[in-house]
Parts: sequence; C-alpha cells; structure tokens
Amino acid sequence: MNLAISVASIWQISVLYGLSKSDASHQLKLIMLADTVQLLARGSRSVIMYFQEIATLPSLFQEEILGFGLRVIAGPSTMMVCILIANYYLEKLMQEHKKVPTPLRTAC
Repeated sequence: MNLAISVASIWQISVLYGLSKSDASHQLKLIMLADTVQLLARGSRSVIMYFQEIATLPSLFQEEILGFGLRVIAGPSTMMVCILIANYYLEKLMQEHKKVPTPLRTAC
C-alpha cells in the first residue's frame, strides 16, 4: 500500500512541476514541497518499520521515537496540502471573477 501511495505522490509532484512552469502560483510550489516532505517521511518510516525487530500489527503503534516523529510529520503536511489546494482554487476562482465585467447599474 505504501508503494502505491508513493507512486501516486511521485506522479502528483511531476504533474505539479509541469503545471508550475505555466503558472507561477506560490501555492503550487508549497504543495510540491509538502508532497515531497510526505514522500520522504513515508519512505523513511517504511525503511525503519522494515528493519524493526518485531513488525507485527500490535507493534505498529509501539514504534521508536523516530518512526513516531515521521508519522507525526505526515499529519500536518496532509492538512497543509488540503489547505493549499483550496487556496489555489479559490485564487483562480477570484481571478476569473475579476475578469468577468459587472453589468452596469442604472440609477432609480
């Protein structure tokens, strides 16, 4: 499962990189950074869990401090990605709204 999520993250980072060439929005760069942090944390945690002495389900939440720290990093970075995506689309929506001319109002 971790491999599938990592492949999807790499694909997302590559798509965002291509999009950032045509769109200079700072949110795209921050999303790429947060996705890269998530990918590195997920990969590092997988390596740590692989080399842990007992890799059974009960020991999953009894991991070492480094593995726990990497898991803690993943939560806020996921929230950050969601917030940045929402901000990016709100910014695009606002730009489109500003392009549309408002109808002239007549005095009553």
